[in-house]
Amino acid sequence: MNRNVEIKARVRDRENLDVLLRDRTEPPALLVQRDTFFRCPSGRLKLREEAVRSALIFYARESGAFARESRYWRTPVADAAGLKALLAAALGVAGVVTKQRLVFLIGQTRVHLDASRRSGQLCRAGGRARR
Repeated sequence: MNRNVEIKARVRDRENLDVLLRDRTEPPALLVQRDTFFRCPSGRLKLREEAVRSALIFYARESGAFARESRYWRTPVADAAGLKALLAAALGVAGVVTKQRLVFLIGQTRVHLDASRRSGQLCRAGGRARR
């Protein structure tokens, strides 16, 4: 099990925040991610698909808190389509979120600027929690 601490906020002016971060960090990585969430009795279970890799991620955290700790497990997936079909049949799909994510690194902190039709513009900042 891994742990991280994260804050998340809606972004009203993404362009200005993007410029501010670019002025203070190295150029960001651009990721296009599709997260398929499966019905799960405790926590959240999602299959994250990117262009070059996929992973199954289970995590548990408080909903709605401004700063929150997550406990999570993540494992690489070689056959994302097959696993998605299996989990959809076994558990059912709770939702799908496709987003573009800019990832900035500031010291040990990862800052994500996310854009999706479902969730809008979000900023997430976080890092691994010390054990």
